Amino acid sequence: IEETKKAHETEELKNTFLMNMSYEIRTPLNAVLGFAELFNSPHDVEDEPVFAQEIKQNTNELLKLINDILFISRLDAKMVEFNKEPSDFAALFDGWCYLGWSALEPNVKPIVDNPYNHLVVNIDEQHLGQVIQKICSCSANYTKEGVVRAKYEYHHGELSIVLEDTGIGLSKEALPHAFDRFA
Repeated sequence: IEETKKAHETEELKNTFLMNMSYEIRTPLNAVLGFAELFNSPHDVEDEPVFAQEIKQNTNELLKLINDILFISRLDAKMVEFNKEPSDFAALFDGWCYLGWSALEPNVKPIVDNPYNHLVVNIDEQHLGQVIQKICSCSANYTKEGVVRAKYEYHHGELSIVLEDTGIGLSKEALPHAFDRFA
C-alpha cells in the first residue's frame, strides 16, 4: 500500500512538473525561435542587435522559469531543507527589495521602510531572500507608475513583511484564485 501511494505521489509530481513546463515555457521559447528565424529571412542588418537582444532576454526568462519549476518540484518532493539561523534581517531587507525591483520603470518610486538598524531573527536567509525578491520583482513588472513599497514590523517574536504597490493588481474575478496553482 505504501509503495502504491508513493508511486501515485511520484506520478502526480511528474504530471505537475510537466504541466509547469508546458504552461510557463512556451511563450519565451516561441519568442527565441521566432527571433532566431528572423536571422534567416530577409531583414535589415540594423535590426540584428534587436533580434539578438530579444533572444537573450527570452533565453534568460526561460532559464529563470526552469529554475523556478525545478525549485517548485523540489518543494513538492519535500527535498528543500530550511536552515534557520540568527541573521540581521534589517541589514538584508533593503538589498533583497532593491534586487527584486531592479527592473523598475522610471516613473516608479521604490520605498523601503526599515525601522531598525539591526534586527537579529531566526530565518532562512536564502529562501526568505528569494521570496522577497520574487514578490518585489512581480510588483515591479506590474507597476508602470507610482510607488512600490516594502516594510516590516517585528512584534512579540513575530516578523511581518508587507509589500505594496500602485500597480494594476488583480481583477475581482481573479482574486479568489490568487493562491491557486497555475492561475
